[in-house]
Formats: sequence, structure tokens, C-alpha cells
Amino acid sequence: MKNINKFLFAFLGLALLSSCTEDEDTTDQRIVKSVVAVDQTSFTLTEGETATVTMTINTPLNVNSDFKLELVSGTGSFRDITAEGDNNSDTDDETVVDDGYGIIGHKVTFPAYATTSTIDISAVLDLLTEGTETLTFRLYPMANSNSLIAADSEYITLTINDLVNDNLGIQLVWAQDYANAHGNIEPGMYLGADEDDHAYSDYDFDFWVEDEFGSAIDGYAAATGASPEFEILTGAAIPDGDYYIYVDEYGSGSAPAETFNHDLKINMTKYGVWSTTVQIPTTSDDTFSDYVVGFTKSGSTYTVFDAYDATNVYVTGRNGRKPAISGRNSKRGL
Repeated sequence: MKNINKFLFAFLGLALLSSCTEDEDTTDQRIVKSVVAVDQTSFTLTEGETATVTMTINTPLNVNSDFKLELVSGTGSFRDITAEGDNNSDTDDETVVDDGYGIIGHKVTFPAYATTSTIDISAVLDLLTEGTETLTFRLYPMANSNSLIAADSEYITLTINDLVNDNLGIQLVWAQDYANAHGNIEPGMYLGADEDDHAYSDYDFDFWVEDEFGSAIDGYAAATGASPEFEILTGAAIPDGDYYIYVDEYGSGSAPAETFNHDLKINMTKYGVWSTTVQIPTTSDDTFSDYVVGFTKSGSTYTVFDAYDATNVYVTGRNGRKPAISGRNSKRGL
């Protein structure tokens, strides 16, 4: 009987030791994450064009994988591009101050069950003459970090060239939008007489372009209720001659608690050649309706001047560029 007990205790001891050994082996196991790779890491774009980055995952998952596209170096800025980072969205999803993504960047989602997904990176067509810019982005796991990025796919370089042509871009801005501490664009607000905050964009300004005889040549394309108002005049369709930009306050916002100065301005560019900004002094007490800028077209050459003083030239020639100059605030009779 004693021998049987000894044999039983020995067997139980070996079983217990084997069990402990198996448990210890389990703790040494590591979860192998899926890896996402991109098809291209270098792109050259002209402003207004879009590069599509195709991402491929080696092992599809039944959950989304979150990533971040972050600008890490270069001569351009965060606002030079927009990025749409998954197959189920058509909007630019910027990070915000309290979402745990760190400094400003673009959220990218690789959808559950998918084998491929895309990031559309678009070079913004702005009204600035900047020359060639380079931007380097880092693509890396963020938020749920369910997947990794392949080592040779982590950095994406974008070269952006100005769009160059004979067209005129014209923009009217008054919303006083600004970048918060994180870098997100916030609407400019003023205090109303009702003690509530209201957006400057509640005011509705329009503009149109007239020839020297007072006829609109643009079909009132920038009298839409949008903020800002914007249009492109095709250079080849504009006969040589003199033209004038008329700005009109179509509707005012809620009455302000105190009179404020509108940050009202016209931005103009001959794409890739020159750009200028003309300030328009006015206040919330005014109902602004006036000519602000004139320009002469002669072939592919433009001269931009004060609508009431043609000797006050803002930009002249094929590639001239001068600093912003304040506009005037008086009526021009036709």
C-alpha cells in the first residue's frame, strides 16, 4: 500500500510539473500583427492634382486598423494638402486636440475584412505663388494600433509644383477663420447684441467682374452665398481691355454688440506667376457695395490696380509681384 501511495504521489508531481511548464511556455508566446505596405512612397503633383496611395495588408482582420499620416519635414505646410484615408469616407479627417493622436495630422483607417485600401492625397490649388515645395509624411499605427506599417512604407514624399497658366483666380474672404493651438481651422466669431456668439460668415458678401461698360462678364459666378466666394476667369476667354471687381454686401449677420472692422479682402493670382491681396476697409456699420480692384488684360499680361486710381498699381507685367495694398471705399460712377 505504501508503494502504491508513493507511485501515486510521484505521478501527481510529474503531472503538476508538466502543467506548470506548459503555462510558462504560453506566457512566452507573442501576438503576430498584420502588416500594411504601400505601393508607392514618392509622388510629384501639380496643385489641384491627387495622388492615390494603395495600401495592402498581408493578413486581413475582422476589425479596423487605425493609422496616422503626419507631416514630419519639408518646405510646405500641413494646409498644402488634404488627405482622405479609407475606402468608406470622402472627407479629410484631421486629428483634433483631444483625440489622443498627438500633433495635427490625418486619420487613416484600414477597413475590417479588406485586403487593400487607399489614401487620396490632394495638392491644394491655392492663390499663392510658392514655387516647388516638398513634403515628407510619416504613416504609422495610431489609436487601436491593430496593424503595423512595413518598414519601407513608413515615409511618403510629395513634391508639389505650382499650377502655371494664364487664368485668373479671384477670392473674396471675410470669415476671419483662424487656426487654433492644435492647427485646426476654427470659424471667426463675434459677440452679438443678443449676447450670443455668431460667425462672421453669417454676413453674405458677393463679387462679380465687369467690363469697362459695366456689364458682368462672369455670369455672377461668385455671387452664390458661399464663404469664401471664389471663381476662375479663363484667360483665353477674356478679351484685352479694362475690368473691375465689384464687391457687394448681400446680407448682414446678427447685429453685433459693438461695431467691428471686417477683415475683408480680395486675393488674386495669375496661376503660378504672381499673387496679391487687396485689403478692403469697412465696418459692420457699413453696407458695403463698391468697386475695389481693376485690372487690364493685354495678351497674357495683366496689370492690377486700385479701381479709383489706376496709377496705384498692385501687380503689373507677366510675373510682377507686390505687397498687399489697401483698397478704396468710394463709389465709381459708370
